[in-house]
Amino acid sequence: MPRLKEIYEELDFVSDRISTQVRTIALSVLALAWLFLAGGKGRPELPAQPGRPLLLGVAGVSVLVLVADYLQYVCGYLATNAVRDAAEAARKDTAEFDYGDWRYRARTGLFWLKQILTAVAAGGILFAVVEALLASQ
Repeated sequence: MPRLKEIYEELDFVSDRISTQVRTIALSVLALAWLFLAGGKGRPELPAQPGRPLLLGVAGVSVLVLVADYLQYVCGYLATNAVRDAAEAARKDTAEFDYGDWRYRARTGLFWLKQILTAVAAGGILFAVVEALLASQ
């Protein structure tokens, strides 16, 4: 049976991997949307061009994913630094996170928000491509 310390380490590992995947998906969706929007020689050939407003929306959501990812880490830094400051001021060697602190709650909320936005962006680009593929039928 794993110890609580091992569970925390696993959660750190998994959440880091999720964040990496979120960034990869968001950048890929943004690149694909840009490819369809910019057109040109290297653009994939589809029976119909995906709708410009949908592609712009998908690109915008992808940018929001990246902003939420960044802000999650900023809030994490601020929350951790506040705990460190409090421990140093009290001359303590150990400290506890204040899970009710707005910085900690914002960090958690942004973690989930970026995943939801990633699903919306990925679903949006998939919808745009499928819609363009089915337009000729």
